[in-house]
Amino acid sequence: MVNFFVIVLANCRRYLKNFRYTASMIVVPILLTGFVTFFNLGNFGTDADDKIAIVNLDKGRCGSELVKYLKVKDVFNKKDVAIKELKNNNYSGVYEIEKDFTVNINNGRVPKIISYKTDDVSYNEAFENEMKSKISLMVKGTGNEGKSNLILKYREYRGSLLDSTGLTFLIIYCMMLFSMNFSMDLIKLRKDRVLKRLSVTKHKTYIIVWAMYFAMFITQTILYSISFLLSAVMCGYKIQNMGVTVLNIALSSIICIGIVIVGSRILKNDKVASTGSSIVCLLMVYINIVGGNAANSNLSKFRKLTPFYWIMDSVEKAKVFPNSIIVLLIALVLFTAGGFGYNNFSENE
Repeated sequence: MVNFFVIVLANCRRYLKNFRYTASMIVVPILLTGFVTFFNLGNFGTDADDKIAIVNLDKGRCGSELVKYLKVKDVFNKKDVAIKELKNNNYSGVYEIEKDFTVNINNGRVPKIISYKTDDVSYNEAFENEMKSKISLMVKGTGNEGKSNLILKYREYRGSLLDSTGLTFLIIYCMMLFSMNFSMDLIKLRKDRVLKRLSVTKHKTYIIVWAMYFAMFITQTILYSISFLLSAVMCGYKIQNMGVTVLNIALSSIICIGIVIVGSRILKNDKVASTGSSIVCLLMVYINIVGGNAANSNLSKFRKLTPFYWIMDSVEKAKVFPNSIIVLLIALVLFTAGGFGYNNFSENE
């Protein structure tokens, strides 16, 4: 057991001293997060009307009259759809006209307009003042002509393309993309006969190999967790459910290592193995992105066969079970498929 941890620490030091590994696990995710944040902020234009939507729940004529007066292009009849578009940064603000809007105006009461915003942005102020003025004119004989209840109900961080969940997605994406480094490392050790030389010492082959896997796991989990924290702090994202996030980063590391093991066992060329491992990982990401937005129910169901679906579902819903168990079972299949014949693996060139 002592020998196992000695080999683990030796490999951890070897990975940490390799600039390519540390850069891919810390520097690249931070730069990518900064780029996405900057690009996201740059999407906000100066034309506020193009960034505003209205949810008209009113059953009478006054709601439609207000919408026509404000000349808003995008009008929804379901709040959930509009809020989803808001969170995707397609709008800077969404304004909800209540269902009793016409009834309240006819009864001389000032109706409520609920505002949902990505931030307390100033360029919506002119739009809100114009809306208040119109509502004041619509309310007659109440003595409230100069007032309107405009309530800020929802507030999301500006640059909401990345919240805590989106940031976790980006970190895990980088982890899967750069998992090729470990494929190249394993095959290089095999080609250089390092594994074979170690296997003829007092160390058993399976101990050596599993110590390397464990070192990969520790290195990835720690460095990508640090990358997540630094990215969140530097770009101003609110960290939510940190424990669940770190757990899923760890689970993603196990899956990546499992894919690396299978790729390294099947393919002898380090470049081919590394490229193949990355393609498999990115294919899982692609299936989940497309499957989540696809009308095709079969594709949506198929993505549930990938570990990435269960990892992101766990992050989004902040739940551990049964997602973690399912991911570990998938990892077990990968480790089993790539774990036969350690002696042969260390000797094959």
